[in-house]
Amino acid sequence: MKKLILTPVIIMSFSLLFMTSCEKEKILSEFMIGKWEAEFFTQFIYENNELQAELKQYLKTDDLAIQFVEGGSGIYTESGDDYLFSWTLDGNSVTIEDLFIDIVVWKIEMNGDKLLWSYSGINTEDPTVTYDYFFTAKRVD
Repeated sequence: MKKLILTPVIIMSFSLLFMTSCEKEKILSEFMIGKWEAEFFTQFIYENNELQAELKQYLKTDDLAIQFVEGGSGIYTESGDDYLFSWTLDGNSVTIEDLFIDIVVWKIEMNGDKLLWSYSGINTEDPTVTYDYFFTAKRVD
C-alpha cells in the first residue's frame, strides 16, 4: 500500500520541478527584454585563485547600458558609443556575440526589479590573474 502512495508523490514532485524550471526561464526571457542602465558593478581580482582586490564602482547615468530586443538582437552602450550584438538565452546563461568581436557568456538573473549579470575573465598578459564582474542594472524604458 505504501508503494502505491509513494509512486504518485514522486511523479508529482518531478513534474512540479520541471514545470517550475521551464516557467522560470520563460519569465527571465520576458523580463530581460528592454533597456537596462547599469547602476554599479563589483570587480574581484584574483592571482593564483587568491583574492587580491575588490572594487565597487557606481556608474553615472548613460555610462553603461544594455538593451535586449526580442528576437535575439541588442545594443550595448558604453560612454555614449553604441555596439550591436546578438544574444541567445539558455537557462540563466546569455551568450552574446559580436560585442567587441568576442563571444561572451554572462550569467543573468532577476532580483526584484533589477537585472543582474556576471562574467569572468583572464588577464591576457598574466594568465595567473583572473577577474569576476557583477553588474546591477535598473530598467530605463
